[in-house]
Amino acid sequence: MNDRVPVLMCGGGIAGLTAALLLHRQGVSPVLVEKHPDTSPQPKARRINPRSTEVFRLLGLADEVAAASAPLAGFNSVLNGRTLADATQPTLSPVMQDRLAQHRKVGELSPGPNVLCPQDVLEPVLRKAAQERGVSVRFATELTSFTQDENGVTAQLRPAGGEPYQLTADYLIAADGARSPIRTALGTARSGLGRLADNLDLYFRADLTELVRDKPFNLCRIENPVASGAFMSVNGTDRWLFSTADFPGADTRSDDHWREVLRAVIGEPDLDVTLLGRMHWESGMHVADRFATGRVFLAGDAAHVMPPMAAAGANTAIADVTNLAWKLAAVLSGRAAPALLGTYHAERHPVGYATAEASSEVAGHVGDMLATVTHGDGLRRHPTATLFGAQYHNGAFVPDHRGPAPTDRYSPAGRPGTRVPHAWLDATTSTIDYAGPGLTLLTGPASDRWTVEAARHGLRLVPVSDPGWLAEAAVGEDGALLLRPDAIVAWHSSSGVPLGEALERVLGVGAWIRLGDMTSTAEKAVRLQELHTAPELLLVVNVWDAITAKVVAETPGTQALATPSHGIAASRGYPDGEKIPRDEMIAEVALIVRTAGDLPVTADLEAGYGDPGGTVARAIEAGAVGCNLEDQMKPLAESVKAVEAAVAAAQSAGVDFVLNARTDAFVKGAGRDPEELLAEAITRGRAYLEAGASNFFVPGKLDATQVGRLVEALGERKVNLIGIPGSIPLDTAQKLGVSRVSYGPWSQNVALTALAKLAEDVYAGGGLPADTRKLN
Repeated sequence: MNDRVPVLMCGGGIAGLTAALLLHRQGVSPVLVEKHPDTSPQPKARRINPRSTEVFRLLGLADEVAAASAPLAGFNSVLNGRTLADATQPTLSPVMQDRLAQHRKVGELSPGPNVLCPQDVLEPVLRKAAQERGVSVRFATELTSFTQDENGVTAQLRPAGGEPYQLTADYLIAADGARSPIRTALGTARSGLGRLADNLDLYFRADLTELVRDKPFNLCRIENPVASGAFMSVNGTDRWLFSTADFPGADTRSDDHWREVLRAVIGEPDLDVTLLGRMHWESGMHVADRFATGRVFLAGDAAHVMPPMAAAGANTAIADVTNLAWKLAAVLSGRAAPALLGTYHAERHPVGYATAEASSEVAGHVGDMLATVTHGDGLRRHPTATLFGAQYHNGAFVPDHRGPAPTDRYSPAGRPGTRVPHAWLDATTSTIDYAGPGLTLLTGPASDRWTVEAARHGLRLVPVSDPGWLAEAAVGEDGALLLRPDAIVAWHSSSGVPLGEALERVLGVGAWIRLGDMTSTAEKAVRLQELHTAPELLLVVNVWDAITAKVVAETPGTQALATPSHGIAASRGYPDGEKIPRDEMIAEVALIVRTAGDLPVTADLEAGYGDPGGTVARAIEAGAVGCNLEDQMKPLAESVKAVEAAVAAAQSAGVDFVLNARTDAFVKGAGRDPEELLAEAITRGRAYLEAGASNFFVPGKLDATQVGRLVEALGERKVNLIGIPGSIPLDTAQKLGVSRVSYGPWSQNVALTALAKLAEDVYAGGGLPADTRKLN
């Protein structure tokens, strides 16, 4: 089989599962594949920081994560000793004392707690949530290879014990781990400090409840002749992790050997110990030079490997996919231009590199931190700055006049490119909770000036009255900031940039877009159906971008707009024939829809890009209420299936979609007998209408007799024509019972002819025509 999906996720760890849930929240239906049969059996990452738990709040998983982390509540101390039995809390260096003091302030700055939740506990929670919400999660399925082109990514998948199959996606997220086969296949190089240490984790079961009753710990450093390393709590009672240095031959030692080692470093020679697993792993710093290549995006360990200080890798992975998911959803739905996806690397690569670098520095000084060290930027940086102070310097936001935020401390000020400051708006709702699924406008209490702006641009408006937040975010009584779905500030009213222009910069779409104040898609679909069945001939002048849509929409007599695939492709530098990527085509359709306001828009979707149903669904998401779907003279049965898939997609969306099924009989039939062409056109028209098409579109130069026979065979108000030089007069088409005449790429040809004529006149010493109007 060869299905098509919007996003394919490779990797069923924290990054992949979180990405799947975030995309689902945004209305995207991804597919996740993971080569292993189950989630991680190892605890690996344990610390889930407040920024990550904020994400889980947005996903509606706060209670589930709280329950999963409950066994380790209160296990926060750091111990030191020769064995776990004699370990005590050491005298902390001034640096560490300051860091702990700052950690205690974290709860004031976030609605999300700082929790310990081992990876082998958290991942099943995420997997269960994804499956219950209808995400297609396919464990024991390996992505063996892939190719990509301008229209998508085609992956070869091999399920365990099943037949290999092919899946095509608009985009691929590679969350397939530190050794990432996808990154390797892309040829993406990595930079950084490289290999730092080789480690061995011993995951074991032993009842240490009494031993740790008076000293619940997160981490306990051990200096022992038998083995040095660190204990980490997994559930605080009988599951623990001991991490030590790896060495040649360690993998040949028996389980009995390692049980004796564990008894020695615990300090209980007769303790009953069950070894649950061993994991050999490399601690290092490797950051991919590119987080995005074409339609493939790297996330998590595939993008950056770093020492596991406070689970920096897992939390950075969650931040990666939180940044990426809303951008993919915005582009897939046509709400943003594909250029938005370029900001993923621009925003996340510098943060990923800086986090990996700081984590490496801290990892090299853990022992010193417990004693006397006072140097190192990574050590001096306050935890609040590390958790909440990350700032993007280039990306999907509009910078303001205040410049970058301080890097050595957290200084929340509502700066674009930083996380929005937290404040409780009521007993359970934080400002953070208003992040997504779309863009949100947070304002001061004097919000009247922003009400119209929010409605015009289709933004959720949330007035905030908390004095502390108003001062902290520099919003004041009558200011505002624009909140992205990842809780990053995209724009601040103090920048002086109008909101409409800010949206253009953030989303990559036209400043004149009207995102709100229009009738619903369903209502516009009904209107377009009525126009096609009315006694009067419907005339539609095709438009190919926002400015042509604006000009035609404002012209008296315009009742609907149509897009030409050829015209859109040409305006973007592509030849006709589905050479323009589907995302770019849909993004332009969405731009035209929004510019059109209340006017219905029908889109030329060519042959459906190999996925007629999915392409129609995408067009409807972009606001189109009708489309042309061409048959390219493929076998009739195949063309009928395409029409049926398009009709089913429209029915699923609940829209009375105007499907204008097109035959290329007269376009591709040069040299054939005209009677044969007409007979084939009638056969195809009947089949497409019976399959659910609203109308039958027959482009080409047809005479009045041919048009009359088509209408006679298929019914009045069912046949649509194209207006080209030499086609039948409009009054003749009206009398024959034609439903619609549109102009395809010829409206663009008219504009280009005028442009060429202007150039010729100017070069000949002339000037602008006297009747030129300023329309842009």
